[in-house]
Amino acid sequence: MGTEEAQLVRSARAGDDQAFGRLVEPYLDPLYRTALRIMRGRPEAEDAVQEALYRAWRALPSFRGDAKFYTWLYRILWRVCADLASGRETLPLEVDAEDGTADRDPERRLEAAESRSEIEEALRKLPAHYRAALTLYYVEDLPVCDIAEILGLPAGTVKTHLHRARKALRESVSGLL
Repeated sequence: MGTEEAQLVRSARAGDDQAFGRLVEPYLDPLYRTALRIMRGRPEAEDAVQEALYRAWRALPSFRGDAKFYTWLYRILWRVCADLASGRETLPLEVDAEDGTADRDPERRLEAAESRSEIEEALRKLPAHYRAALTLYYVEDLPVCDIAEILGLPAGTVKTHLHRARKALRESVSGLL
């Protein structure tokens, strides 16, 4: 943990809510993106992030600094998402809007949209823990050791989840490629 982050943690522990805001601000978008891919939709993702930030604020006195602050925060988010999602068989994935790089040819755009839809459907069918591992690895670009800490799993298990998730996606979308 950097010295500025450590100072913000100390100030936030002392009750400085502005320090807490500065501490979590860099992680808000990544937390939201992660929650969005795990939860049912935007409102559920927003609720999950809000609840995770509330729990983090309340648990900040117990943060020992053994872990990186962001992995501690992501772990709280993962627990919130798991709590909110308990009882659901699969959790739909809400996908961001087109990034504007699509081909201008209407036929190609239609094919791309159909392929994207099928890929999204394949992602929806994955168990939440596979989607979480994929999101943290490919979207948030976190290393396996950090993902393991966030999900509370051994690194080998995270690698297995990633492998199985990629395999399941490959099998689901094999006709598209």
